[in-house]
Amino acid sequence: MCFQEVTMNRDKGTRGRNRNFTPDELSLLVQLITSYADVIENKKTDGVSVKRKKLAGTSLTNTFNELSSSSGIRVVTAVRSKWDNLKTKAKK
Repeated sequence: MCFQEVTMNRDKGTRGRNRNFTPDELSLLVQLITSYADVIENKKTDGVSVKRKKLAGTSLTNTFNELSSSSGIRVVTAVRSKWDNLKTKAKK
């Protein structure tokens, strides 16, 4: 999906849908999260910690997009959302 298609969807008020994460992408995501876990899973909410979390999330997503074998690009919110969903499923 190109940038123009995404902006057109936003103008219509609908949101675009990405492909599902493949099993390879899921294992890559888990590997990358473990390397950033000390920052991302930190419970502190002060300004410095929030800034570090945002930087770690951006860095993690960029690394994920570089290493992923898929042709699509994932955004930070999609990667974060998928990680939250994986954690929730693991608790059940």
